[in-house]
Amino acid sequence: MRAISKLMWPFIFALTFIALSRVYILGASPAQVVNLPSDPGSYSVDEDVPDVTARVARISFLRGEAQIRRAEGGDWERITLNLPVVEGDEITTSADARIEIQFDNNKHIRLAENAYLKIVTLKDDGIALSLSLGTMIARITRFDKDAAFFEIDAPKTTIAIQKAGVYRIDAGQQNDLEIRIGVTQEGEARVYSNDAGFTLKNNRRARVFVDGANVGEWEAEDYARYSDEFDTWSSERDTVIAQRLRDAFYDKYYDQDIYGADDLNGYGEWVNTASYGNVWRPYRRVTTHYADWSPYRYGHWRWIPPYGWTWVNDEPWGWATYHHGRWFYDDGDWYWSPYGYHRYRRSWWSPALVVLNVYNNNVCWYPLHYTHAYYNYNYYYNCHRGRRGCHNGGGHHNGGGHYQPPIQTGGIKPPKPPIKNFTIPPSSVVAMGVDDFGTTTKTVKTAPLSLANSAIAQKLDDLRDPVLPAYAPVKIKSEIKTQPPKSDIIATQTKVGAATRKLDTPLDKELRTTRILGGREPLDDSGGIIKPVLITPSPIRDTRKTGAVTREPTVRQPNPAPPIRQAPDQQPENNADDNTPVRTPPKRQPPVRQNPPRSEPAPTRQPPRSEPAPTRQPPRQEPAPTRQPPRAEPKPESKPPAKAADGGSKAKDG
Repeated sequence: MRAISKLMWPFIFALTFIALSRVYILGASPAQVVNLPSDPGSYSVDEDVPDVTARVARISFLRGEAQIRRAEGGDWERITLNLPVVEGDEITTSADARIEIQFDNNKHIRLAENAYLKIVTLKDDGIALSLSLGTMIARITRFDKDAAFFEIDAPKTTIAIQKAGVYRIDAGQQNDLEIRIGVTQEGEARVYSNDAGFTLKNNRRARVFVDGANVGEWEAEDYARYSDEFDTWSSERDTVIAQRLRDAFYDKYYDQDIYGADDLNGYGEWVNTASYGNVWRPYRRVTTHYADWSPYRYGHWRWIPPYGWTWVNDEPWGWATYHHGRWFYDDGDWYWSPYGYHRYRRSWWSPALVVLNVYNNNVCWYPLHYTHAYYNYNYYYNCHRGRRGCHNGGGHHNGGGHYQPPIQTGGIKPPKPPIKNFTIPPSSVVAMGVDDFGTTTKTVKTAPLSLANSAIAQKLDDLRDPVLPAYAPVKIKSEIKTQPPKSDIIATQTKVGAATRKLDTPLDKELRTTRILGGREPLDDSGGIIKPVLITPSPIRDTRKTGAVTREPTVRQPNPAPPIRQAPDQQPENNADDNTPVRTPPKRQPPVRQNPPRSEPAPTRQPPRSEPAPTRQPPRQEPAPTRQPPRAEPKPESKPPAKAADGGSKAKDG
């Protein structure tokens, strides 16, 4: 029995450890799963990634008119609110326009009128923008330059942001001789021109000359003296965004990757459900503004490379709800969950979370099931046509591209979904003619009942890849397509950046080395440890740091100090005549240095040097005879009378 009990204890301990591990894995940490329902097992963590993971920004504010041109398309399109922006896009603004682009919760840029901007790099590890014309303000609330870079190329200039703050760049217009850069809100930036570089501190403004006689020079000024209406509007936007973020539920109901979820404030309420956890429901007064409202009904489709067809919603609050999570219908209301039953460790952005297929020359779609993994309706174009972002293994696609997560061999299989009757109302199925798909928003309509029931009844695993209309710019109607802006030609003729930019690579380090340090290493890089210099320090050398960079050791090698310092020690008695020979070695002093100094300054310096000799020698010899008499004169000669008196007294005694 004792032997059996000894064997049972390790077994019991192992079971306890496995049970605790199960609770931890299913419960997860707040960083992994923040929207935990009453049954944590209804969520599984998938370590794989979707087919396309390109980073996406959005148009978060628009006033006036603005245009955009995609990297893979030659036509210009109208910009609308909540329009996705990706790497390679070019954006222009018309007169009196104001536009804001949001990259995440901590990075916003704003464009004034007559501006021309290109998104050169848009990655998790860095953002690079190119401003050819106009004025831009970048507001960055959190920034770590060691983790990611944020750089802006202006005409013949590059600005590398170093800290969180507000940055204004006035690129000007064609043929302007200078640009202006300003920094506020505790910001700091490095500014580089074609042949120089400097650091611009907080509350300072710099004028950089990019052409003309003063090209390459710059002047620093006080930023507050040049504030205008554009600065005021940008500050107002900062206040609005800060208020929304304070009222948002980041890291409570949803994570930081679902940026734009703060737009939900004021348009709905968060409720807790037994099956789905914390979910959001729009107010009825909000949805009644739309006739027969349902998710993915009011908006239009745009071609966004590299994703493909992407849904652009009309609702001002719909960015997060149409590109993350799931919509589901329950007890007569529509709810939005930040996550579905299947989820990745990261909340990846999606072009749309719908089931989409083609029926009888109609494109039909409805919200994706809560229990289904992401359905890639663009799979046909992403993979079969060799486009970027094709899935590279780990799972497989069944039929129409429904992604089946790979089996997690080392994990715990989640229980069955708690939702037994997940229903899709037939009225939520919307349709559009194939010829109108991606061209206009006016033909979106509710699908006929028979067509809607057929779409709902078909299983996702049985769907074949939907052959959607190919992207054809010539078919874009006037609702989307616009005329090319005049600034397009001007921007192509403008040289931007202080150097040629390599894709996905920051310029800051390279430009700092070439423009500021001249190819040398910095003496003290932002409080870092100073690199040691292989030079033997002198005992009387000052230890204070000097110089902007570390000098090469070879500069100090030719040191003639030892022979010069020994010359005075060998001839200590050369008083006035030895002042000039100190500069030469002592070997040449008798034949060379005695005659030239006396012959060169003969008319001026020889008289004073010859006169002191007779005047100074007597005082050196006279002190003995002059000072001795006073010492011998006084009282030694008065003593003889005293001796006589003594002798007389002795004589009397005798």
